[in-house]
Amino acid sequence: MSDEAENMELMKEMVEQIKSLNARIDVLERERSVMQKAVEDPEVLLKRWGWQKFTTPHADETFDPLNRNIPDINSVGPFSGSGELFRKSRSEELEEWKDAERAVNG
Repeated sequence: MSDEAENMELMKEMVEQIKSLNARIDVLERERSVMQKAVEDPEVLLKRWGWQKFTTPHADETFDPLNRNIPDINSVGPFSGSGELFRKSRSEELEEWKDAERAVNG
């Protein structure tokens, strides 16, 4: 009977180990699926780490002082002013430089 009792104890230990291994495998499979989703879509991983999504505005949504189109002359802010500098075309500026050169040369 002692052999039978020892075999039963051994079987019980083996069943417990198999159950614990199955639980560990389940945890690893869940972690793997999360990591696989993170590789496919990095936003998931970044959100998990506390990062937030931000999109910079397109160039046409921001004010560019080199853009010659000024929508409002009476605008308020760092670029307010007469707007004279931005309204001249390249050909007008070139003509002004040529006139200034002619005036200097005689």
